[in-house]
Amino acid sequence: MPDLFTTEPFTLVGTQCESGHSSFPTRDFCPVCYSTDVQPIELPPSGTFTTVHQAPLGVTVPYHLAFVRLPGPVVLLSRLQLATGGEPQIGDEVHIVPSRMRG
Repeated sequence: MPDLFTTEPFTLVGTQCESGHSSFPTRDFCPVCYSTDVQPIELPPSGTFTTVHQAPLGVTVPYHLAFVRLPGPVVLLSRLQLATGGEPQIGDEVHIVPSRMRG
């Protein structure tokens, strides 16, 4: 199976079975139909976001989460790192950029 993230330029990689079911991260089989005939596919690195205003004790709010809807039923959840001087607005598109988490 390929790496989850390729390098230069960044590409998000998942797998797809012969029936068209997509999954992320890559898998050796389809989690829907259990087929082992899966191929690597490039996934789009964009999606939507939400803002969390109530969180577990010790977590500073508000913070933003991105729900990146990939092909099929695949949704990738990640913390959203804001661009300088920006607050996300309803309807804004978000893009996945791999980075190390701080804190």
